[in-house]
Amino acid sequence: KISLVAAAGALSGAFTAVEYPNYSGILNVGFSAGEPEQAATILNAILDNYQRRNVERKGEEADKTLEFLEKQLPPLKARLEAAESAYNDYLREHGTIDITRETENVLTSIMEIENELFTLQQERETLRSRFKPTHPKIRSLDGLMATLTGKLRTLEQQTEALPEVQQTVLRLSRDVEVNSSLYSRLINAMQELRIAKAGTVGNARIIDYALPPTFPSAPNLRKTVAISILLGLFLSFAMIFLLVKLRHGIEDPDEIERALGIPVFGSVPFSNTQRKIAKRINRRKTRVRPLALEAPDDLAVESIRSLRTSLHFLLLEAGNTILLITGATQGVGKSFLCVNLSLVLSQAGKRVLLIDADLRKGHLNRLLGVEAGKGLSELITGEAERDAVLVQMQPQGLDFIATGARPPNPSELLMHERFSNLLHWGTKQYDYVVVDAPPILAVTDPAIIGTHAGASLLVARADINTLGQLDESVKLMKQGGSNVRGIILNGILPQRGYRYGYRYGYRYGYRSEGKYVDTSESQR
Repeated sequence: KISLVAAAGALSGAFTAVEYPNYSGILNVGFSAGEPEQAATILNAILDNYQRRNVERKGEEADKTLEFLEKQLPPLKARLEAAESAYNDYLREHGTIDITRETENVLTSIMEIENELFTLQQERETLRSRFKPTHPKIRSLDGLMATLTGKLRTLEQQTEALPEVQQTVLRLSRDVEVNSSLYSRLINAMQELRIAKAGTVGNARIIDYALPPTFPSAPNLRKTVAISILLGLFLSFAMIFLLVKLRHGIEDPDEIERALGIPVFGSVPFSNTQRKIAKRINRRKTRVRPLALEAPDDLAVESIRSLRTSLHFLLLEAGNTILLITGATQGVGKSFLCVNLSLVLSQAGKRVLLIDADLRKGHLNRLLGVEAGKGLSELITGEAERDAVLVQMQPQGLDFIATGARPPNPSELLMHERFSNLLHWGTKQYDYVVVDAPPILAVTDPAIIGTHAGASLLVARADINTLGQLDESVKLMKQGGSNVRGIILNGILPQRGYRYGYRYGYRYGYRSEGKYVDTSESQR
């Protein structure tokens, strides 16, 4: 034996009902079973039971309504008798009193509203047996009743301007007329309900009973094979399309400028030497030096030197010398660019403050070969002083502040006044303040920092990031109150340098012949 719940679940899973044609009120029902006769028998039993319950439910609703009306009848009759008695007594005492047409109109309006309120009250009591007070139907009735009650109060206020005698006559007449009308309607409603209950029929009718099916409904071999073929083709095309989309990242700086209207300040080629350095860092090797120190004549470093010149003129027009560097996504090389750009700036005789503001996954200390310790998060929370977190690097002129401990609320810390004060202090003490921020598509931190920066740069990885990602990144920064002033395209393969202009293409050509010649062509 199985439980009632399990049996109901099994029946529900095998039962189907679809309205066909649409909006016709006709249901096409079906039931799946192991044997044709069993399927037809169970389905017909479900239909008969549904029709029987439909009739019973109609009768139950009539009983509840009739019970409510029967309870209302005695007190209503008593109110009617009391109203008639009071009205007759007043007339005997004061004689016949004429009332104006205006008073008659007010009386008629009051009676109509009282009747409507009574009807709505009946309907509400009927619905309460089926729904909770918060149900939309009941709340709708409550709204209508409140509106009518307001109109009734307005009419009652109008009667206050009438002479006292007419007010009394109007009130007594109203009580008689309203209670008489309600009493008559209540009697009629009860009679109609008794008649309806005696001949109760449901509003559901069985058009055709089920017959045992001739053919099985499942499995449909032809349909299964056809669906399998179509699904296989769809998945194949979807996989091909996905692979193409994944591989179709940006690779042309001119394409970026045309699409976004933002200049590309530099294109940094892929560096095999940097890849080896990254492997040593991942293996936690000691004495790891950044690329600008390890291989100062590497093509990537030369491109960053070209970028240094562009940034010099960019920050001359900015409000301050704070440079924010972020990326659309992680893994685009923004931290690599922050470290090596700071180094080439300091090598040019500039005082540079490098801040790792990626309080979630910052790791500039590993790129610089600095031990982890207290940093920006402790400085903002007041757990450490500025001098305690400031690390002087070699060559001289470059100071560094690491992230410190991972806080639970990075965004809130970056909005703290101490962070703003640190940046302001940096602009007074250094020629450049370079801030490494987390990816903008991942968190809102770059937009927060960008409000302090004189210029914000977005790093994109060739063949990885798409134009859509860059466009969304620019929009997010703008929504946060910071405009992206330029884009750095990182990780371009050398052969594509020839293909897409002279940003570092000529330099690569001269370098391959064993000699480097600095020309103005390399800056273009």
